[in-house]
Amino acid sequence: MFDTYTISMTADQVDAIVIDRLLSNLESLRAEVELLKSKESLKKYQIEDMTDHLFYIKAIENLLSYYMIREDYEEKVGRPMPRPV
Repeated sequence: MFDTYTISMTADQVDAIVIDRLLSNLESLRAEVELLKSKESLKKYQIEDMTDHLFYIKAIENLLSYYMIREDYEEKVGRPMPRPV
């Protein structure tokens, strides 16, 4: 038989986990883009990868702007917080 466990978390705890994972993904994607930019010539699939990475970077930055206050966003993301639409 399986034992069942329940973990209770506050909304702030869940937000902190989401922010941590998004920042980690953002850092990885930025590093990959920098690596691709440093190459002399890119193959077609590498250009497509870089285009996808840039799209995901923008999406993550937008998500983080909803989870973080302006000061934290600008410090951790390294750019000005986007203005609300």
